[in-house]
Amino acid sequence: MPNGDRAGWLGWRLPPEPAGPPVPPSMRPVPPPPTRPQQVVDAILDFLRGAVVGGETAASPRAAQAGELAMAGLPLLGAGAKALRGIRAYHGTPHTFPAERLVRHASGLLEYVVGAPDVLPPVPQGATVVQDFPLGRFRMAHVGTGEGGAAYGHGLYQAEEPLVAGIYRGEPRVGPTREVFEALRALDNLGFTYSSEALAAIRRDPVHWLERWDVNPARSPREAEAVATLERYLGGPGQGRVYETRINVDPATLLDWDRLMTEQTPQVREAFARAYGKSPAELASWAAGRQGYGLVGHGDPVQASTRLREAGVPGLRYLDQVSRMVADLKPPAFNNAAKQWEVLNYRGQLMAKAPTPEAAWERAQQEVERLGTRNYVMFDDRLIDILRKWGFLPPLAAGALYQATGQAGPAAQEESR
Repeated sequence: MPNGDRAGWLGWRLPPEPAGPPVPPSMRPVPPPPTRPQQVVDAILDFLRGAVVGGETAASPRAAQAGELAMAGLPLLGAGAKALRGIRAYHGTPHTFPAERLVRHASGLLEYVVGAPDVLPPVPQGATVVQDFPLGRFRMAHVGTGEGGAAYGHGLYQAEEPLVAGIYRGEPRVGPTREVFEALRALDNLGFTYSSEALAAIRRDPVHWLERWDVNPARSPREAEAVATLERYLGGPGQGRVYETRINVDPATLLDWDRLMTEQTPQVREAFARAYGKSPAELASWAAGRQGYGLVGHGDPVQASTRLREAGVPGLRYLDQVSRMVADLKPPAFNNAAKQWEVLNYRGQLMAKAPTPEAAWERAQQEVERLGTRNYVMFDDRLIDILRKWGFLPPLAAGALYQATGQAGPAAQEESR
């Protein structure tokens, strides 16, 4: 069924599992970052460039590194191109992550060294850099410190839809000035009645707001100055951030919160059997991903996420709130005029029709899959890369603003780092 808390067509629901407490910082040595498909490709291409340009041989150190990574990563490459591409997502937070470095000490111990926002820390004496995180990184130890309620499991929440991520930036800690309201009025409040409504709309969608409300900084000096003023305010401190991320997993390995356990992918069904000791076929017929998650952890979300991760499920996905409105389906009903079975959602929208109720329900599920956007809950912070930080302006808009005003604001400067 498209809605995991629905038993058949009866509408019977289970109460949500309680959210667990935040995980305290681990005192164990930092595990090395996992080998990813992109690393394998990059290492091999790096060697090939050396061979073509500099006559590098197969006996060189880079060739050895490429070979080692290839041997470790071939199974990952075999998993398919989906894992290589990853999942594009967004994360809204009231915090700005500090830049970090993963270094290896002379003893071989790996350590994350924390700097300041946009400022990498110095390398400790005698250590070598393994990987830089100039925009910061996600940490499981910080789960529960954002704006969300963690109602869908214990982990790091990411949103497929930027608008959803924008909600979780939190309320601004620095109020707008008179210049900000004048800038909004110069943009006709984006069509809203009040400037406060326009400002809230921009904060919710910092990624696409220019295109959504037809704002172009290159159109006129007045428009460019208005955008520059808004950028200085909303790109400054105390405003929260939206991070664009890549989740480096194959979607087929994620538990689907809304689907029946018997309809999960083969990878998830096998991993669940390892984690719980029973196959999904042995569960109640109405058990969906949310019930499977609760069973694995025996009611403890922290344990559920840990056991699923160890069994090979790195996270889960669920329909976001807007998509749930579309996905909340009524039972199939026969339309005498059309002589077909129809499935409507609870908003009265026709989702599918077919000669049989089973076919109508299946088509409705497919339509939900096509239309719906999802949120993700990841159980391993090492699988999430931060691609960019949206303080305010997208890169293309920042470029147009620079051409119009001759200066780049703080968000544009963030992007250039």
